[in-house]
Amino acid sequence: MSEKMRESLSALLDNEANEIELQRVLKQVEGDEELRLTWARYNIARDALSGHQLSSLNVDISARVRD
Repeated sequence: MSEKMRESLSALLDNEANEIELQRVLKQVEGDEELRLTWARYNIARDALSGHQLSSLNVDISARVRD
């Protein structure tokens, strides 16, 4: 995933994305598993930093641990 896509995801998460960034993410997200997983991680991090309860977290980290 490119740095530009990471920046677009971050902007989208912070409600700072412009129309171009939104369209870029929407266009690529369907066929990009890495992008979907990154979006999930960014949301988890945001929730944790905001003090939200993470007890119902459903994340499988086994592949990354294995690697």
